[in-house]
Amino acid sequence: MDVSALLETTAEAALATDESGLIVAWNAPAEHLLGFASEEVLGRPCAEVLAGQDALGTPLCRDDCHVRCATRQSEPVPSAVMEVRRKSGERLRAWVSVMVVREGRSPGWTAIHSVRPAKPADAVGHLGEREVTVLFTDIRGYTRYADTRPPRDVFSLVGGYAELVSGIVQRFGGSVVEFSGDGLMSVFGAPDELLHKESAAVRAAREIVASIGGLDRERHPPLAVGAGIATGVAFVGGLPALQAGTWSAIGSPTNRAARLQTLTRALDVSIVIDSATWRRLGREREDFRRQANTRLRGSDASENVYTLALTE
Repeated sequence: MDVSALLETTAEAALATDESGLIVAWNAPAEHLLGFASEEVLGRPCAEVLAGQDALGTPLCRDDCHVRCATRQSEPVPSAVMEVRRKSGERLRAWVSVMVVREGRSPGWTAIHSVRPAKPADAVGHLGEREVTVLFTDIRGYTRYADTRPPRDVFSLVGGYAELVSGIVQRFGGSVVEFSGDGLMSVFGAPDELLHKESAAVRAAREIVASIGGLDRERHPPLAVGAGIATGVAFVGGLPALQAGTWSAIGSPTNRAARLQTLTRALDVSIVIDSATWRRLGREREDFRRQANTRLRGSDASENVYTLALTE
């Protein structure tokens, strides 16, 4: 198979790697998008050229990358959003999809990577069902504060809180999709796929909890936040009845994350996550404690949840 000829049939930036991770083909749109001429990259490791990483800064282009691991196990390669390096040194947030091509019964294979700039969150349409991780955050004692302070102070508090949370969520690859007073709903894994979305949500929540206490202490008392996180399949799409660009994730993980956030008060903890999220964490789960036989509001069944205690 002439892989180079195949790549030239697509208008998208595309490259091909062999089973060793070496670049064997690189088309003209890839030259335009990433800045490297084909003669600069052919024969070089993909990890060395693109230096792809996820929203957490974890290297994705490496010897044991998800493409090679999945292909060796005859599993489908998941598409993902990652940051790749341009020749200029600039990082590009890109959607990377992979098609693995095998020739007959040969053990060798070629991975064709299509690369395009990731679409902004406000361009989402009707995406349908998607597994996502949902994060709900809420300021402790907000109602009491809002009832006893001038509206100007309340507005300042909410504005600073929303800016802080939004910045942290976006840095970890998520999107804030709903805002109501002191409550914020964020989604990881939509509208674009996000590898390690569970870890991203937990790391974002931990940073929010750690950072909120320092929010404009001259004007506001020390603040605390409760966070609930759940993972599962939701329907993701735009909400045409609202303003253009408004979208959300509707389904079980959204309901569960909201109820887990409410549970932080009863358990006197900062973060509560469900078992689906906890199972997929790496080192991030070490500080969490299991709370067995916990019943969520609106549910007749008991389940295990995992908690992170309040910071001092």
